[in-house]
Amino acid sequence: ELINDLNQNTTKEIIKKKKPILFDMIFSEQRAIGLELLKLKGNENLIDLGCMWGALSIPASKQVKSVLGVDQTMESLIFSNQRAKEENLSNIKFLNADIRKVNLPNIFDIAIINGVLEWIPETQEVDLTNYFKNSINKRKIKSDSPIKMQKAFLNKTYNCLNDNGKLYLAIENRYDYKYFIGTKDPHTQTYFSTIFPKKLVNFYFKIFKNKEYKTWIYSFSKTKEIIESSGFIDVKVYSSWPDYHFPEQIFEYGHMDNNFKLPTIRRDGKIKFKLLVKRFFELFLFKIFKLDFFAPAIIIVAKK
Repeated sequence: ELINDLNQNTTKEIIKKKKPILFDMIFSEQRAIGLELLKLKGNENLIDLGCMWGALSIPASKQVKSVLGVDQTMESLIFSNQRAKEENLSNIKFLNADIRKVNLPNIFDIAIINGVLEWIPETQEVDLTNYFKNSINKRKIKSDSPIKMQKAFLNKTYNCLNDNGKLYLAIENRYDYKYFIGTKDPHTQTYFSTIFPKKLVNFYFKIFKNKEYKTWIYSFSKTKEIIESSGFIDVKVYSSWPDYHFPEQIFEYGHMDNNFKLPTIRRDGKIKFKLLVKRFFELFLFKIFKLDFFAPAIIIVAKK
């Protein structure tokens, strides 16, 4: 529906009219703040694996020599390509391919994996209007364990980088404090699924949802371990607030300082109870005790 309207409207006009809730998710410049960790020089060739709406591909193209955005959803690429044309960006191209299988030459200086690693084990087409419903995956597909598939994808990413290449990866923290106080895992829309042992959660999913638990996320230390096992070196780990989608605060993991800012408790001029609870937990966990083990999101920058 969005693609059909591209002839009459710009990408921003379409989203404002048809899906305003997604406007900031697609167009906000804050989405790309984490890229500052890469210390880009402007002469890099960058690949964005799972680029979707171009939320990072588009702003990255304004900072580097060239960008290749890869995604298996053609409609997303048509949208992103039109957006690039509207912004007169000639150094960005898009490739419709399965990022798990596509063969890429080792010519890239930067590889971005932003909110993608957890979805790698989910090989069936994901229609989010039905994905979170119970018992939708009747067709059984045998596959490797999620972590094995994720490592294989990271190995492929490693191989597409040149000798001085860098990886930028962002993902949720398995032990985000909000999961302990009643926030659902956004990948499964279930409570506490990231916290409990994965085998136990998988057993629950098989019994009650007739499918496997595949969207695995990890702690800070485990994420770093997985990255290193794929050959990457000099792995820098960062914690991010309020998430990695719109990073407002980024600290090197284990080195939080007193500059941490507590979240607001007001929305539309009114005090909100949920925001008040969030501020209470962040005051003790992060402002006082600096326990970034419970931070919302992980950002990794690593070298080949």
